[in-house]
Amino acid sequence: MARQAETAQPACLRIINPHSPTRPRTGRTELKRNDRPADDRRSTVRQQIRSCQLAPRAGQPAQDASGYAVATRSGRSPAPVYRTSRMQHHRPKIHWLALAPLLMLTGCAALSEHSTGVIDGALTPCPPAPRCVSSQSDQADHAVAPLALTRPADRAWAAITETVRQMPRTTIKTISDRYLHAEVVSPWRVYTDDLELLLRREAGRLEVRSSARLGYYDFEVNRERVEALRARLAEQGIVRPATP
Repeated sequence: MARQAETAQPACLRIINPHSPTRPRTGRTELKRNDRPADDRRSTVRQQIRSCQLAPRAGQPAQDASGYAVATRSGRSPAPVYRTSRMQHHRPKIHWLALAPLLMLTGCAALSEHSTGVIDGALTPCPPAPRCVSSQSDQADHAVAPLALTRPADRAWAAITETVRQMPRTTIKTISDRYLHAEVVSPWRVYTDDLELLLRREAGRLEVRSSARLGYYDFEVNRERVEALRARLAEQGIVRPATP
């Protein structure tokens, strides 16, 4: 039986396989030479080598030129060895893709900020990231001018709160006789910003703060929101218009 297994090997295996027990000492000189041109002989050698690569090995199913297993004589198709190994090779990449949304949410949580209210008679300071503006900030990238009142504070405050209530995608969450906190949702309802107003009756002005909860840069959205509110109140004669 062992002798029959040896003779069943293709001729090219007996020539180029260094582990074959029937490998001749002369190596590749066993290949027959004839009167054909050298190019034809090299083409024949390549075909023999290719047939050896596609030949089934012991314990493995036969494969075609594409690397997939072919059906055996019994009609059963063996397991796709090449396809399984291919899937195992790409499995770590699939795991990393599955973790990508979790990493993005973790990064957003690290950049999130939701702190509002009055601390020691002043609005909450802006975070270091350029996504917030406040009339009580002394930093250039966060500073915005306060809203100067043109009428008594009590009369102005009622008109101010009503104007904020009519702003698009804006919901008032907290309101008192001198403080207002509203949430402003983006057009696609993806982001939520905080708008805060603090009335200074003695000084006759309105402190304002607008901040994004997520991200790093707000693309000047909060500054534009404050200036739009100033323009609306100025049209009603409640505050002074912005100075050029």
